[in-house]
Amino acid sequence: VASTGTVLARLEALDHFEAGRLEEAAESARTSLSWHRSAQEQSDAWVTLARVYRADGRAASMDEALSQASHLWPENPRLRTLADVPTS
Repeated sequence: VASTGTVLARLEALDHFEAGRLEEAAESARTSLSWHRSAQEQSDAWVTLARVYRADGRAASMDEALSQASHLWPENPRLRTLADVPTS
């Protein structure tokens, strides 16, 4: 059940992010991170949070989130995709 909840929270975070609701996106991503699950799922949640922080102009927070994501799953393809997107 927790696994389903974490996936739903992560997807909800992405939906909020794409709709421009940054605070709701960050809250959903942090909720997803509060549950125990695989390193790959945690890494994806950190990448989502990094995207939110980037859009909100919070560079230091974005860097920390990317560091966490990379530590958990260095080969995460979403890390490369995020690195290719300009900050401004």
